[in-house]
Amino acid sequence: KDCIVQIEAIADKIDEIEKARRKVALESLKKTMKDDDPASDGRNYVHKLLPVLVTTNEQRREELDKIDRLGWILLDHGNVEEDEKGQVKPSMTKKLGTESKFGPWYPSMLDAVLLTRGDYLIGMQNSRMSILASQRGVAWHGHKTMLM
Repeated sequence: KDCIVQIEAIADKIDEIEKARRKVALESLKKTMKDDDPASDGRNYVHKLLPVLVTTNEQRREELDKIDRLGWILLDHGNVEEDEKGQVKPSMTKKLGTESKFGPWYPSMLDAVLLTRGDYLIGMQNSRMSILASQRGVAWHGHKTMLM
């Protein structure tokens, strides 16, 4: 559908965030480096990429492949599925089985907590979950959010 934001557009926004984070990290590193203090030469500083958590109801294999190839973490609360012989069916994602283990409210509750706690949120402007997580993240933690 046209109303769904493409994964490529989200990846571009993540690249922008990482570029801005690198710039801030390098600027702050320059400020901490002092000519007269050899211990502050910056050799112990490491910039790490933020993990990207994805919550989606996307089912298309080609889209799930993109998420996997980008190294993003897909939160899949579904149950492990077995065939008629009791063998686990292959899945693109690691099934967490959240609802069957903890109850019907836990998948949404866990998603809300994780999305709210993220340093950055890129959400969909037509998603109530994204809107609420965005508002909570800004109000409670001062995090940066963006709705596409």
